[in-house]
Amino acid sequence: MKIAGGVKYLAQQGLAFRGDEKESGNFSQLLKYKATGNAELTTWLKGHIAFTSPKMQNELLKLMANTIIKEIVSEITSMPVVQFALIIDGTQDISGVEQESICVRFVDADLQPKEEFLGLYEVSSTTGQNIAKLRKQTVSGMLEAVDHVKTSMQDKRTEEHFDVLFSKATAVATKLDLQPIQMPHVRKPTKHYTGQAAAHIHPDAQSLYRAQFYNALDTVNTQFIERFDQAGFHRLQQLENVLHGDMDKVVDEYPELNSRLLQVQLAMFEANYTYDTSSDVASIIREMMPEVKGLFGQVEALVRLLLVVPASSAEAERSFSALRRLKTWLRSSMSQTRLNNVAICHVHQKKLDRLDLEGICQSFISVNDKRKKAFGSFA
Repeated sequence: MKIAGGVKYLAQQGLAFRGDEKESGNFSQLLKYKATGNAELTTWLKGHIAFTSPKMQNELLKLMANTIIKEIVSEITSMPVVQFALIIDGTQDISGVEQESICVRFVDADLQPKEEFLGLYEVSSTTGQNIAKLRKQTVSGMLEAVDHVKTSMQDKRTEEHFDVLFSKATAVATKLDLQPIQMPHVRKPTKHYTGQAAAHIHPDAQSLYRAQFYNALDTVNTQFIERFDQAGFHRLQQLENVLHGDMDKVVDEYPELNSRLLQVQLAMFEANYTYDTSSDVASIIREMMPEVKGLFGQVEALVRLLLVVPASSAEAERSFSALRRLKTWLRSSMSQTRLNNVAICHVHQKKLDRLDLEGICQSFISVNDKRKKAFGSFA
């Protein structure tokens, strides 16, 4: 228990296990402190050095990390319908290795979305994607916001709007006694690049900045189209529209949804409750008595499907902070397996606190007879 407790403490706090020399490391010093005033433990540690080795530390770390992951998996699979989404994002650690952080998002029994860190995995190339951070907005609200910005950008792409903007910029420059807006010095490109045709030269500063202004607006608009005009966003919008009675064939693509039952339950739900978004529906269902909630099982399944979609990669990004604390210049040679297990224990500190340490020790001891003889049994 003392050895396992020491491993648990150092992993939880994100501290190094050893220093330049084994005897001066945190783990050895922690065991010595625990053995202070305990002659029996001091004698035992001297005669069983192998059980404090890095190999044994790794085995205990693996048992703890696996127990935490099993707890997360158990919570997901205990739901009426198993629904989850994976969040994957990548970063480079201090030694230049590409690390992919994998997190899982699911909806618990109280219809509260939860995101849990599952581990760090080394890959040869970057595969993670950053999704626009549009938290606390519904799927429809996100797409409406995007459409509004796109329309606004298009409306501003006019001569009149630019003239007003340029006049204001000129007035501000004059008021602040700044250098007047003028044409920057432009080097004439060689004919090797332009050919025989005369290069285009803007007649004045206003013409130059007008072209740059239009180019900036076009770039913004193009990026919005490329990032948000995708089938996945529109499918989520279709699912959310179903909450308002707009039944769509997209429902048939999800085995957990029964279009006929869903239509009946939605009619009852709309007749008795007022709501605008999927979050409103979740709040209503959350406050229902169990007997009433049972009448709207399909509505709950639809809401779970909408809530399980991640709006950002924030959980994965938080794990990068843990990575920077764990793998530093002084700890850059840590193996990938050890790093992953320590990261899981360090990120899930509350789960590690609830861990059955006796159960971990029993699993560790039961591997072979040598350990049973050295440690005895907790049974």
